[in-house]
Amino acid sequence: MLWLARDAYRNLGHGVDGPYLVARSGTFSRDTLALRREAIAAWTLSTSPFTRRAGLVTLTAAVAAGEDGYRIPDLAATEAPAFAAMAAPGILEEFLTYPGAPDHLPEQRLP
Repeated sequence: MLWLARDAYRNLGHGVDGPYLVARSGTFSRDTLALRREAIAAWTLSTSPFTRRAGLVTLTAAVAAGEDGYRIPDLAATEAPAFAAMAAPGILEEFLTYPGAPDHLPEQRLP
């Protein structure tokens, strides 16, 4: 069973190559996804009790064509939001917080 986990880990990968989001996963059948970044309409981050304990999430890119989206499994939970924001700018930025940034928006006074 351990050799299956090693093989699955060895085949994991994700990145951005020009206009494409590229991801690879699988054990018995290695799947490679090449998705145009401009087609991504939304992101979903999900976990199970086992992946949460390991600090991992599954990032799912939702597109207009299709119901389920395209899954990128086992990303580090601390890095997944930044990766999603970089891969498809403009979707997650308003929900992210950055170290050293104020916790709230400054008050705006009307003239």
